[in-house]
Amino acid sequence: MFFKKELCITRDMKYYGELIERLTQNGIKYSFKLNSPFHTGRYHGVPLIKSDVVYEYKIMVARKDYDLAKTLL
Repeated sequence: MFFKKELCITRDMKYYGELIERLTQNGIKYSFKLNSPFHTGRYHGVPLIKSDVVYEYKIMVARKDYDLAKTLL
């Protein structure tokens, strides 16, 4: 984590997909971390919470690429 910087945290899967597509098109390597605060197993879903916003996507890029990646947001 010393050489990477957090670019974005989102719960919107569509935005996440668009962002990683832009990063890939511009040759910026990224990594991501997927986090779910809820147990979304087949029979253990959380009522009244939309399944498309349950996951949290944290996107990280190299420190040297951070400024360019920030402009792509």
